Amino acid sequence: MAKKQKAAEQETTVTPRNYTEELEQKVKDRTRELTAMVKKLVETNLSLEYQMHETRLADAQAKKNYALYVAIARYFPKVMIVVIDKKHEIVFLDGEELRKIGLDKEDVEGMAIEEVKNFSAEWKKQMIACARLTFQGGHHGYEIKYRTSSYKVNTMPLDEGLAMFIFTNVTEQKNTERKMLRALNKERELSELKSRFVSMASHEFRTPLSTILSAANLIARQNEPGKEDKRLKNVDRIKSSVKNLVDILNEFLSIGRLEEGELHMKKEVFDLIEFMKIIVQELQHVQKPDQQVRLTADREVLQVNLDKQFTRNVFLNLLSNALKYSPSHKPVDVIIATEGPALTVTIKDQGIGIPEDEQQNLFNLFFRARNVTNIEGTGLGLPIVKKYIELMHGKITFESKIEQGSTFTISLPLDQNNDEENSTDRR
Repeated sequence: MAKKQKAAEQETTVTPRNYTEELEQKVKDRTRELTAMVKKLVETNLSLEYQMHETRLADAQAKKNYALYVAIARYFPKVMIVVIDKKHEIVFLDGEELRKIGLDKEDVEGMAIEEVKNFSAEWKKQMIACARLTFQGGHHGYEIKYRTSSYKVNTMPLDEGLAMFIFTNVTEQKNTERKMLRALNKERELSELKSRFVSMASHEFRTPLSTILSAANLIARQNEPGKEDKRLKNVDRIKSSVKNLVDILNEFLSIGRLEEGELHMKKEVFDLIEFMKIIVQELQHVQKPDQQVRLTADREVLQVNLDKQFTRNVFLNLLSNALKYSPSHKPVDVIIATEGPALTVTIKDQGIGIPEDEQQNLFNLFFRARNVTNIEGTGLGLPIVKKYIELMHGKITFESKIEQGSTFTISLPLDQNNDEENSTDRR
């Protein structure tokens, strides 16, 4: 019994040395834990401080960029600045052009491009496509229209994963370019016109001038009695040649005055049927043997209120062409008809016709079809006719087939009293 009690006391007894070692171990473990915690806390504080520093830098950069956007938008005229992120959402919007496009800065900022109602489908498509390229790096540009305005768009990538679009209104520049281009084309046309006239004049003037010279030489040698008829015949040749030259010059001068807008209508009331009969009589001297003009109308008297000189020039030219390009045994028909407030005059021949592939050029200055090169002409008549008809607020159409003839139809108003564009000045 005593032995058992003594053994139990020995088992429960802790020596001072064991206790000290155990305590020291606990202290070391706790120290390590505290050291780890302190280290972690320091690291956390450092990370937080770094993050705060980076946030301050980012905020400062953002403010700097915002100031830059505002400066560009405010101090550059006719500009709109749009900054978008990679979600294609608008993070900044400003500029003089906002009002013209109908955008409100407060309403649109934060909105996706696809949601902006004022942007057309094409506008949105181009913006998104260009934004994708811009986010990949580099600058891009394109042009787009909004209603009547034209915009030059330039893009650039920004450091914060943003893309800036600068919309510049270039409408005035575009209009100036168009005006300059029209002026350049006009100058080119004038140069070509002069060149064509010189070419035409050298060709068309040669024949009548040669005729005049030849007739004058013959007259000089026909002074003997009994040769009066021959002299008169040569005088007539001279008169006819001079008339041809005057007609050519008048045609060219008419084109110039028409192009410059110097000719205006001078209305008067007259009987078109009787007027056409007079024109037919005037052209008897150019008719070929067995060639006739058949005039038909749906009434005996037809009062019109048109420019008499314009009307004469139109039908004199068209009818003389029909006679010139028709064979001697084929008639030329002139048909006058009315329908409501308008009249139509149809001039139909059975002549050589106009090649189909050249018909689109018929009213161009100096144009002459390839099948009339051996027949005299300047290529000025039909352009002048078209201008006169347009001045009288009418229109001209035609149909033609090779070796089957041509048909020209002129539509004109019977009375132009109410036309505000009419003028009594022909200058």
